[in-house]
Amino acid sequence: MIYVIGMGMGAKGLRTLAAQEALEQADLIIGAKRLLEDLEDELCPRRIAEYRSDAIVELLQKEKFEKAAILLSGDLSFYSGARKLREDILETRIQIKHPMEIIPGISSLSYMCMLLNLPMQDVAIYSAHGQDCDVVSAVMQGKVSFFLTGGENTTSKLCQDLCDAGLGDLIVAVGEDLSYDDMMVRTMRAREAAGREGADLAVLVVWPAPSAKRGLPGIPDEAFIRGEVPMTKRMVRLSAVCLLNPTPEDVCWDVGAGTGSVSIELAQQSKRVYAIERKKEAVELIAQNRSKFHAYNLHIVEGEAPQALEELEAPQVVFIGGSSGCIEDILALLPQQQVRVCVTAVTLETLEGARSALEQAGFALQVTQLSVTETRNVGNYHMLDGQNPVFIIYGER
Repeated sequence: MIYVIGMGMGAKGLRTLAAQEALEQADLIIGAKRLLEDLEDELCPRRIAEYRSDAIVELLQKEKFEKAAILLSGDLSFYSGARKLREDILETRIQIKHPMEIIPGISSLSYMCMLLNLPMQDVAIYSAHGQDCDVVSAVMQGKVSFFLTGGENTTSKLCQDLCDAGLGDLIVAVGEDLSYDDMMVRTMRAREAAGREGADLAVLVVWPAPSAKRGLPGIPDEAFIRGEVPMTKRMVRLSAVCLLNPTPEDVCWDVGAGTGSVSIELAQQSKRVYAIERKKEAVELIAQNRSKFHAYNLHIVEGEAPQALEELEAPQVVFIGGSSGCIEDILALLPQQQVRVCVTAVTLETLEGARSALEQAGFALQVTQLSVTETRNVGNYHMLDGQNPVFIIYGER
């Protein structure tokens, strides 16, 4: 018999009865060093420290046993290596010749939610253990978020990411060494958690970020903080964003971001936006508008294209409101496929330069001229007020 046992968070008192009975019957125990060290002395002394699935399967093929217990942390259905281990054992069933029993444990998620009096079904779940995790995007979804941490993604690092996005005031709860005698669960602001060293065995709960109501593109011009920096007007912005069609999984660039109006619109529809702007006054306006519209997934990059773009992650959506004559160099930095680009132009020279550059870079083109006329009050009358025509050059490849 092979028992695959979820050991919960580690403390004996929170093991299931089925797990304890299997451990007492086992004549071979395999698991990570930490889990083996926590076992009682009276249990089987034949213990092998191993956590890698392929190595465990080799041990099961090589070692002689009647009942082997394989220990895995947490609950076997919650970000566990149990799935791969089970598949690997089943693939070698002929050689191993033992039936297998799966024994679940108590997850850190259920335990932490119980401690914080949070309904588990209302919590969004993320793993930052040994993998990339966009904590800012997660907390913008309107739900309390639970993070498994590990490796470089410590609770301190994740909270620093929140602070960098302007979310240092968010309430977070840090749980360390759950179930053990020295367990610590503490609620604080993200900025406090960012500055403290914590235990390796830790989880993070973050309450949702403030949010502006998301809807269709087309925020009124007067809603933005303007200053003296040029801004892409509402109808042009609406048309460009709809053409670009950002999705919740897209990374966006806004090159020559100005006041950040396009960046804000993109941020409300996409995963992450980089607003690239060289003018100091404009950078400050973007920051103000980011705060006003709670666009915490908007990252401001102060610098000039194309140099400022070179270290950014690859985009799927690119809006170019200003290129300073370097559009060919900007396009050269983009992925060779699955990227959508929109350039706006008010002069024929800019139109032709953008059209030619996009065509030579292999984009399928669509050029639209947008002429917008709005009304303005003149005494008791409403006069038509025509804006300069704007060309929208859209390309995809």
